[in-house]
Amino acid sequence: MPPKVRKVGAQDVPSVELVKGMHTRYNMCEETVGAEHLRMGVCHHDADMADLKWEVKGEEAFYVAKGSLKLRWENDTGERGETVLRAGDQVFLPGGYRYTMSSNGEPAINVFAIAGGPTGVTRIVGEEFGAKLKKAGSQL
Repeated sequence: MPPKVRKVGAQDVPSVELVKGMHTRYNMCEETVGAEHLRMGVCHHDADMADLKWEVKGEEAFYVAKGSLKLRWENDTGERGETVLRAGDQVFLPGGYRYTMSSNGEPAINVFAIAGGPTGVTRIVGEEFGAKLKKAGSQL
């Protein structure tokens, strides 16, 4: 069955804690809306969240809606950098980069979009949580 237009409300999809203090909702993905080319969601970050270490497979973008976050990145050619992202800032991370997202000492919210690569998140969140996402998606 082909994907269809879906509205996803703020509480329609359960959140998962990818690292301590980082509560992530994968609102748009294969499991929830049948997305074929996009993963998108919202992360709520506690002021004392643990560092998230991630490798970009496709392309990623973040928009900080509230608070601030620290971001450090590097790639295999030695390019590296760091910045503080504040409310209203966006960042683009091309494929092949590794990054670490850290707390900047205050609660934060970011909206993320990931394009390219698989859109399913069960491999990231595990079978049990993947099943919860599929169930939530079936009720949208």
